[in-house]
Amino acid sequence: GLEDDKGVVDCVVCGDKSSGKHYGVFTCEGCKSFFKRSVRRNLNYTCRSNRDCQIDQHHRNQCQYCRLKKCFRVGMRKEGNRLSRMALCQGANYGVLQGLQNSALISQQTSAALSRTISVTLL
Repeated sequence: GLEDDKGVVDCVVCGDKSSGKHYGVFTCEGCKSFFKRSVRRNLNYTCRSNRDCQIDQHHRNQCQYCRLKKCFRVGMRKEGNRLSRMALCQGANYGVLQGLQNSALISQQTSAALSRTISVTLL
């Protein structure tokens, strides 16, 4: 972003005052939240114009398609610039999920083996 004489950095997406580095680049809270919502919910937008809408502080809410496109163009990354608490939580949840899937798989295999054993015993 551009730094003014007071050391304030502008949002690289819309030019509003940045609140710091989010998802790898300096953005305002509005663009940070918009990007987070769009990515987490895997939202798809449509541009009603020619996919080249002006994204600035005053027009940023008019076209979500072009705003998200600009977020990616200026370098915003889904991963962010460091491990976030969310990523750590998702990592922990992933481990739990894998454990549940493995135990479900084991119980499927066990029940299949038991049903074979029962079938053999009944014969």
